[in-house]
Formats: sequence, C-alpha cells, structure tokens
Amino acid sequence: MADRQAIQLRTKMLGAVLRQARTAAGRTLKETASMIGVSSAVLGSYERGSRGISLPELELLSYQLQTPLHRFL
Repeated sequence: MADRQAIQLRTKMLGAVLRQARTAAGRTLKETASMIGVSSAVLGSYERGSRGISLPELELLSYQLQTPLHRFL
C-alpha cells in the first residue's frame, strides 16, 4: 500500500512540474499536447497526476519545451 501511495505522490509531483514547465514556456495545453501527439485531455491528466506519462513522451515534451529532462526526474 505504501508503494502505491508513493507512486501516486510522485505522479502528482511530476504533473505539477510538467504544468509549470509548459506555462513557463508560454504554451497552451492544446498546442503542447499536439506537439507530443496526445489529446489535451491526456496531457491534462498527466498534469493533474491522474495518469503517468511514458518516458518517450516525457523526452519529447522536454525537447519541445526546451527544458532539461533532469528537471522532470
């Protein structure tokens, strides 16, 4: 149970960092989602921490937002 809670907390923390990076880059949810090939609803769920993002999507997002990957890790 503790492992599951730790994963949920980490997912929520990553989502907050994703949102911060996107807004700092001046990108909308819709255009950022389009950049990585997902819907805005999916990207929104990543940012809320209700869904985990894959490493390839995270790498692409890092590139598109010109944000070092290590910021998300």
